[in-house]
Amino acid sequence: MYGVIIVAGGAGKRMGIEMNKVLIEIHGKLLIDYVIERFEYDTGCEEIVLVVREDDLPLMIDKYSERVSKIVVGGDTRTESVANGLKSITSDYVLVHDGARPYVNQSMLERLKLALRDGDSVSLAVPVVETVKRLNGEFFGDDVHREELVLMQTPQGFKTSILQEAYRKREATAYTCDVTLVKCVLGISSTMVLGDRRNIKLTTLDDLALLELILNV
Repeated sequence: MYGVIIVAGGAGKRMGIEMNKVLIEIHGKLLIDYVIERFEYDTGCEEIVLVVREDDLPLMIDKYSERVSKIVVGGDTRTESVANGLKSITSDYVLVHDGARPYVNQSMLERLKLALRDGDSVSLAVPVVETVKRLNGEFFGDDVHREELVLMQTPQGFKTSILQEAYRKREATAYTCDVTLVKCVLGISSTMVLGDRRNIKLTTLDDLALLELILNV
């Protein structure tokens, strides 16, 4: 059994919008609804902690207070937001997921839960399949060996005590993801779990067009 922290405080600046992007509607449902539903339906999930912006708190309480275990206000960075959510987790294991990644399927969750039986830190990721090059100004430079590269995704999973220890001992206020935090602070490497290329994070308007196709099921 596990608890999940859903980080849902992202702005839509790179999309050129003023609203929280998790409140964008796709096919008649808010983006965050897709995320919450997936964990509601997973029998392994025993608590859902939703981390939101203070401006969105009244709306989130009105819509989701009966569907999640707790709603908390996030911080100025993603790291601070996860730290606030982590205070409410009581399960032995915890998943951390981006609220702007609405495509989460059961197969991904089952692979994560299986990996957590043997590891303290695990994360979804997908291999890089395109040719990758370095840039020298406006010109292409050398190839980068894609066999050594992956694209990180969420959810990322941890033994709760490990993630709590990493957050207690951290010095920096911002990390690119929680796998990075655990590695930097505790020296614990994360196990890769195969993700899904449809598990994209809404960042640009192009992503929105893709998600409209992906979620049209």
